[in-house]
Amino acid sequence: MRIAYLLADYGIPVFGEKGASVHVRDFASALCQQGHDVTLFCARSGTPDRETPYHLHPVPFIQATPDPQSDSGTDTRRKHKEARYLRIADTLLETLLEAHREQPFDAIYERYSLWSAAGVNAAKLLGIPVIMEVNSPLLQEQSRYRELVLADTAATIEREVFSQADAIIAVSQEVADYAVSHGATTEGVHVLPNGIDPLRFHPAVTPAAAGSSGGRFLIAFSGSLKVWHGVDILLEAFRELVKRYAGMHLLVIGDGPMREWISGYVAGANLNSNVTLTGWVGHDAIPGLLARADVTVAPYPEIDDFYFSPLKLFEYMALGKPVVASRIGQITSVLRHGENGLMVTPGSATELTDALEQLYLHREIREQLGRQALADSSAYTWKQNASHVSTLYRQLTRAEAIA
Repeated sequence: MRIAYLLADYGIPVFGEKGASVHVRDFASALCQQGHDVTLFCARSGTPDRETPYHLHPVPFIQATPDPQSDSGTDTRRKHKEARYLRIADTLLETLLEAHREQPFDAIYERYSLWSAAGVNAAKLLGIPVIMEVNSPLLQEQSRYRELVLADTAATIEREVFSQADAIIAVSQEVADYAVSHGATTEGVHVLPNGIDPLRFHPAVTPAAAGSSGGRFLIAFSGSLKVWHGVDILLEAFRELVKRYAGMHLLVIGDGPMREWISGYVAGANLNSNVTLTGWVGHDAIPGLLARADVTVAPYPEIDDFYFSPLKLFEYMALGKPVVASRIGQITSVLRHGENGLMVTPGSATELTDALEQLYLHREIREQLGRQALADSSAYTWKQNASHVSTLYRQLTRAEAIA
């Protein structure tokens, strides 16, 4: 099939290093591996650093509307910014329709973004199926954590997208429930957790240097350093571990808003020789760094609406590493305590300390958990997801033909 893949979110460059960028690139490539001819229409490509099996089609750059009042307030500036995103979505739709006239597409796939209904609108005009991928409750996120001026417009777009897409791919059951409560039908929503590329994440990855770990027992965390990733809980647990056992080292891979706080905590707790903070690293470097780890962690705090599909969890498992993670959200359906990982109460540094201590003292448990995690990771790949989407397209096309 010829598939038009739409990415209207200007905050997600195709050739970026955030998890969303990795997701887009790897899933587009997996669709190509299924035999599809994929054109990726994007608001922002970033700087291409590799050849791709899909065609890249950035939309023309949209200049922000100049602010007519130099002393205008935050709301006015935000309104101009949101209006720009709406114009990006309109341009994406026009670009897709023009490309379709030259060589028709068979289907549309869009990563849901706050300001775009381009996919469902194009599907109606062209009479082809559209699948919408929903990764988070964006409107809820934006309203709670960021600025939002054109809230009514965003809500209208969200309901239009959720109610008119032929199918919705949700990364977690929590996201699926949100989509249904905002216009989608239960039968039209399919839960597909995030995945990994097993050619990059596998047990034979060559270990990279990991700071000054010096051969000590290495605990590794990978992710953006934001408060909801629980690095503060991890540091509290690690501080207690170091009191009990000298041969410990913590590797924190990533960067983010908590970087300065973490550095201060490490210095204040006299842990500089026991902790390595890598700062930002490219995604391609992460497998080698994690390959050095004896144990990996995903120490999320208690979060009422935990809707994430943690990419780090599947990466840890695919490397064959024992995982200690919080018992929350999708993690509880991926890990089986004592079989392919250990789970602890979210936010409990005490339980995290005890779980890490158990794995430090018992190598045989580490190895057993790692083997089973590796075996189970085969269910969480972009190839698996692309295969499911391919089947879904065939069903939708068949149903439309019958209709």
